[in-house]
Amino acid sequence: MSQIESLSITVDPKNNKDDIYEILKLIRPSWEKNSVMFKVFTEGITNQLIGCYQHLEEDKMVLIRIYGENTERIIDRQVERLSMQLLHSLDMSPPLFCTFNNGMCYGYLVGEPLDEKSISNDKISRLIAKEMARLHSIKSKNIEDPEIRSVLFCGKPSLFRKISVMFKNVPEKYDDEDKQKQYKLHVTSQINLEDECDELCQYLHDCDLPLVFCHNDLLIKNIIYNDKTDVISFIDFEYTGLNCMAYDIANHFCEYAGVDEVDYTRFPNKEYQIRWLRNYLEYSNSFSESTTEIQEKDVEHLYEWVQKFTLASHFFWGVWALVQARYSTISFDFLQYAILRFNEYKHRKKEIIL
Repeated sequence: MSQIESLSITVDPKNNKDDIYEILKLIRPSWEKNSVMFKVFTEGITNQLIGCYQHLEEDKMVLIRIYGENTERIIDRQVERLSMQLLHSLDMSPPLFCTFNNGMCYGYLVGEPLDEKSISNDKISRLIAKEMARLHSIKSKNIEDPEIRSVLFCGKPSLFRKISVMFKNVPEKYDDEDKQKQYKLHVTSQINLEDECDELCQYLHDCDLPLVFCHNDLLIKNIIYNDKTDVISFIDFEYTGLNCMAYDIANHFCEYAGVDEVDYTRFPNKEYQIRWLRNYLEYSNSFSESTTEIQEKDVEHLYEWVQKFTLASHFFWGVWALVQARYSTISFDFLQYAILRFNEYKHRKKEIIL
């Protein structure tokens, strides 16, 4: 794969246009400065995302992502870069044009992000199952690049390794007095995070499902639908890595609740999940060219593990939000989001672990 250029440019998050022009001069040298238009995307809660395009050519947009402050504490940018290179080579991601000191520049996918209603549409959900099965079918033996093989396919699940990294960045105490009060009342007095993590790791240790290359962050806005081509695509590959297939699916189902107005009553019921999982397994067979017929016991087995891995999803993003509540400068109530995830974790745990 071609080497991605790394530019010695730092984009000012608050006054970014001049710095962005410097990047565009290299990526789109034919664009005149006074012809460039900007579109600010607001769905993300980790980074700033700015689209750059010329008048009437929005479909040829270039995206500039400015990393959120201190996100390097919990996000491995090498993994993200290599994931985008790999997935673009498989026509599963837009091209990555370059990186710069505090961000990256990449191509734009034509389409619209899903919402809380469209995510459960029968046709859309089937397309999502197909694209996830396609992602999970990627095998290291078919990859020639040694760096990608060694970094992305190291043979160990990334879930608890990433949680361990985040633990090192969870503050013992928040500087803000009100935030610290909420943290103590709703988190530390309710759950011992490290003990709970050890227990959860043991609970999931015996999973007999395969490790696959996962997205690990398939929230609603990270799924793009192009109604002209009838194609679903995934975006934002900051958390990609090997994990049990059931984790990626469980995490996706948990995200039906939304982010801005979280509602866990939207979590799919068993009938919906069974239908989705059957589609997923059928597509997985087709991508692997397997002739084995999907049995109902296979669907039920996967369903059982998906329920268990919902606990891992809630726990992971709960810890993630505690870190963000300390370091992020983005206007979002991360601590309240952490509380919601841990509350749902405790609720689901009572139902799942008898």
